[in-house]
Amino acid sequence: MSPRPRPLLTTLLRLSPEPEPSALEPEDFMQDSLTTIFDAVVNQHGDGDLVGTDREQKVVFSTGVEKEKGGVGEVKVGLYRPGGGWEQRGLFAHYVWNAGVLGGVLIEGEEEGGEGEEVQGGGKKREAWTVQNDSLLEVGSGTGLVGIVAALKGAARVVISDYPEEGLVGNIRANVDFNIKDKDTREKVEVRGHEWGVVEGEWERENRGAFGRVVACDCLWMPGEHGNLRRSLGWFLRGDGRAWVIAGFHTGREKLRGFFDKDALAEVGLEIEELYERNAYGEEREWVDDRGYEDNVARKSWLVVGVLRRIGGGEGKGEGVDGEKGSQG
Repeated sequence: MSPRPRPLLTTLLRLSPEPEPSALEPEDFMQDSLTTIFDAVVNQHGDGDLVGTDREQKVVFSTGVEKEKGGVGEVKVGLYRPGGGWEQRGLFAHYVWNAGVLGGVLIEGEEEGGEGEEVQGGGKKREAWTVQNDSLLEVGSGTGLVGIVAALKGAARVVISDYPEEGLVGNIRANVDFNIKDKDTREKVEVRGHEWGVVEGEWERENRGAFGRVVACDCLWMPGEHGNLRRSLGWFLRGDGRAWVIAGFHTGREKLRGFFDKDALAEVGLEIEELYERNAYGEEREWVDDRGYEDNVARKSWLVVGVLRRIGGGEGKGEGVDGEKGSQG
């Protein structure tokens, strides 16, 4: 059996600058061989050894589609440099994760998948991922990659948010400034802190039901925060809007599936429009709650992709959300 091509998602990223050869561990030299030998997919991108150092590094995202042909060109995002405490490191924003890469791919619009390989799937309703002339909120952004792609694809308004920690939000803002040079486009982008489930602030009240697109990439690995995340999605989503939720299986299916509980979603006025699984090669399959044993290597290739909408496709602003802070879990 011929080996699979190198995973699509990982071909869209590179580190700049590349790690110094002298800093590489012996196992690092085998990194690019893992996908061929063991079918292992790298699901986090960045050099964790740089945390706590003064060395700068960016992760470069590019599908190879130039701006002149409707793409976004290269997007270079610097990585958050957390302090030594778990509160900062536990945000895991010092990496780019495959869910964010896939979010960027779907929003940019996929036609081909690296070296002429046609991408399979792309969502059952690819047109639903368009952002042009619409408003988009990204929560749990990490680096701002998805929101930056949305702005470059012509979104009328983009708000990129993550946990309100000064260094994290500042890094996202720096990434926006670095990648969006056009003044008119930059004025459409806001970067701010937002803690999931906290909706009683002035900005939150003013922006209830204000976004046609709300995006959360790799935000499901903490089951205790699912309730707060659902609450934020339901609060900010416009009546006719769609919430896009993408998450990798690297932490296990059981940690993700509770988020999509139909009754819990209904409590914030949301329902599932589309839910499927997609791997790093672009292959798709139906979502199931339990596939039995899934080994650690194989599951790292797969992600869940969910599209949520208001129950009944209502036109109201934030139905099903009462305005109080959501409870944990």
